[in-house]
Amino acid sequence: MTIKVLDVSNYQPTVDWSEVKASGVSAVYAKSTEGVTLNDSTFASHVQGAQSAGLPVGAYHFAHPESNDPTAEAKHFVSILQQTSTDLMPVLDLESPTSAGPLTGAQIVAWVRTFVNYVEAQTGRKAMLYTGPWYANMFDLSGLGDIPLWVSVYGVSAPSQFADWTSYLMWQYTDTATVSGISGNVDMSYAPSVAALQGNYTEGDLTPMSNPTVQLNSTGAAVETLQKDLNTLGANPVLTVDGDFGAGTQTAVKAFQSAHGLTVDGVVGPATWAAIEAALQSKTTPSPSPTPTPSPTPAPTTVQATLMKAQVNGVEVDAYAIDGVTYVNWSSIPGVKATKTSAGEWNFVTSSVDEKPVSVTLTYADGSTQTSTF
Repeated sequence: MTIKVLDVSNYQPTVDWSEVKASGVSAVYAKSTEGVTLNDSTFASHVQGAQSAGLPVGAYHFAHPESNDPTAEAKHFVSILQQTSTDLMPVLDLESPTSAGPLTGAQIVAWVRTFVNYVEAQTGRKAMLYTGPWYANMFDLSGLGDIPLWVSVYGVSAPSQFADWTSYLMWQYTDTATVSGISGNVDMSYAPSVAALQGNYTEGDLTPMSNPTVQLNSTGAAVETLQKDLNTLGANPVLTVDGDFGAGTQTAVKAFQSAHGLTVDGVVGPATWAAIEAALQSKTTPSPSPTPTPSPTPAPTTVQATLMKAQVNGVEVDAYAIDGVTYVNWSSIPGVKATKTSAGEWNFVTSSVDEKPVSVTLTYADGSTQTSTF
């Protein structure tokens, strides 16, 4: 299930919330604070109006890491949340500064982590981060992928991976939506469910993002993934996995494209990504083991045995003539045991009390007999 989520601020001062709900909107985010002093003048009325119409509401804070301490901004946000009851996860809106400046990506990441940790500790709710690829790539952000993402990207069929995120929880897909009950264009997002936005989301609620198009001079996590995949597929020479799409990576990409019948341009777009994925699956899927050919069962050896009459010490026993050799079944004779000597001869020992010798009488098929005493 997918729901539509509207976000509003003082740019939408007048809203007919009954009409908004009737238009198909399922939840709302309203701007509450900015920096360390600004409070959105419409926040309280937006929350009250939306909740009165049966729409769950969440609050977002517009951050200024370039100007303020993260804990100071987080305290300002939490103070307003404590005054107005909301229904959804609190959100940090990260889109300032709009150009690279004195802050490094690592400093912004640390700022965000401090802000989020404070808000979560004070509210008891999981916090969500709103940002877009343009911002994360400008500062080369890394280390925030565990925070659920509200991604902002327009004009695409689906968001692509960026920074540490491979999936998103909510996608702001336009800033030019029109909704009954509000004058002018508004921002609109897709989310899996109200429950997910309340923090009760699972892995199944996170939508995977496709790999972005990368080429010479691209950098970031997607390039690292590409380099690892090409190495797995036998890149020669082996690529350094550094997230930097240099000449070596371009050469490996072109070699892969040539081997798989793709346009050889060194640009890794949807077709090349799909071919890489297919090649990886083919490499990791074990080939079925051949069915072993069973060894033929040897034909049984036929032995012609001639039954004979025999007596041992007057006791009738079984005896057989096989290939000219006579075999006597000694095991049925009381008190007689046969043992083979090291020279291959047989000794016959009787355990009878009188220790009489062993006498063997054989009667052949022609009626003749032979008696031997041992």
